[in-house]
Amino acid sequence: KRLQLAAENSETLHLLFHPPHTQSLSLPVALRLSLHSAPEGIRVTVERQKRGWPLPTFNINMQRQWPQQTESHPINNVIPLSRQANASHG
Repeated sequence: KRLQLAAENSETLHLLFHPPHTQSLSLPVALRLSLHSAPEGIRVTVERQKRGWPLPTFNINMQRQWPQQTESHPINNVIPLSRQANASHG
């Protein structure tokens, strides 16, 4: 909890990576995401967020950045990486 408060007070990004089997731990985090592979890139599930409505699972399209590691067919609910980067700055 102290580490989270220190990060918030100093407006510093605080990331904590942990294995899936520790997901049941009650950690004082503002946002918890699950990342999984998807045919076109990365599937993101918002497990917990401090404020706001729950978000549906979405995919980040990594075909342009990783063409050899992704499939080229279109899939619903996919956010292009460039659009997401622009949305977070605006």
